[in-house]
Amino acid sequence: CDLGRERFDRIWLHTVDLLRRGYASGSILTVDPEEARTLGKPNLRRYIYNCETCSRCGDRIVSWEVKTRTCYACPTCQPLDPTSEAPRAQEAKVFLSHCAKEPLADRLAQGTQKLTVKELRAELGKLGLETTGLKADLAARLGKALEGKEAQTKGLGAMEKTAEEAAAEKAQAGESRAVEHVAELHPSQAARAGHSGRAAKPKVKEEMSEPSQSKEQARVGSKRGATGSSNPQDLPRALGARQRKRRAAPRPSKP
Repeated sequence: CDLGRERFDRIWLHTVDLLRRGYASGSILTVDPEEARTLGKPNLRRYIYNCETCSRCGDRIVSWEVKTRTCYACPTCQPLDPTSEAPRAQEAKVFLSHCAKEPLADRLAQGTQKLTVKELRAELGKLGLETTGLKADLAARLGKALEGKEAQTKGLGAMEKTAEEAAAEKAQAGESRAVEHVAELHPSQAARAGHSGRAAKPKVKEEMSEPSQSKEQARVGSKRGATGSSNPQDLPRALGARQRKRRAAPRPSKP
């Protein structure tokens, strides 16, 4: 087909850039490192190859064959030219690639299609589920279990707490271990968690925590203000001096 000069230049620009990047890194990398970090996937190496969903927008990936080779495209990020003939595309079917290997955690995050039989059985065993059957049965069983687990934890996010964190939070709030809670611990574990929670509890300011003055201290303080002395024996002497001073003062004459 006729690409036109503008499209040809764009394809040429990206082809040269990717070939140089592959030569420098020794691997086929189509994702810009800066964008990978922005997407929260710093180890992302390919946008759509062998993926069910687009790593950029999340849309379903489609694929079709060209000369026995599989081509992948994202309908949102790579829309087809309406004037061109649409390929016979279908939803992409992922597989376990031996060329572009991925860690188990990354493959498991995408579903169960990329796991081997051994890995499927190991993951089912961790969940206490049946580990016998064909690969399709194992994948379906694990997929159903993972969906149920995701549904249970959906929306909790940062609110999820371990039993130790819950016990420490109770102690920090001033609650005793007698208060009912869901996450039960061994008494020794609860004691350690409670100690750490009390240690983390913010201390009240020193000036606010000082006890109030007693009545005796207040009485002495009032005497100190009247006589200038904290000795109770000085009070009568001071009062007598004040009365003598009043009597000695001249009284105003009546007009």
